[in-house]
Amino acid sequence: MILAELYQQGRPLVVVTRQAPAVAGAWARLQAAMSRGIVGGSSDRMDVRVDVFLAELAALREVRTIFHEQLQLGPALQGQVRSLIGDQKRREDVAAGVGPRTSEASAASCAASSWRTSR
Repeated sequence: MILAELYQQGRPLVVVTRQAPAVAGAWARLQAAMSRGIVGGSSDRMDVRVDVFLAELAALREVRTIFHEQLQLGPALQGQVRSLIGDQKRREDVAAGVGPRTSEASAASCAASSWRTSR
């Protein structure tokens, strides 16, 4: 099993830890993917800059599918990833034309709920 958690003291880092039955190939793949962002650690731990970790999420997917390794993200890191997924979905909706309402629709909604609009 491989654990990852977000730490925000000082410069934000993701601490990735390998536990006993982890597949060596899976750990090596993660080390290779995260190599440009590793700022510390040991043979069973990597301290990785958050920007690099998030840019290499595809490597986590590979480790799960190719090596069948179990990955566990801590609660703070899960929240960050979910926030990014929501942001991406909103950007895709805007690009697809499903985006936010027009100012006229917003003004009509505000007027219907008794908010004043400046016109």
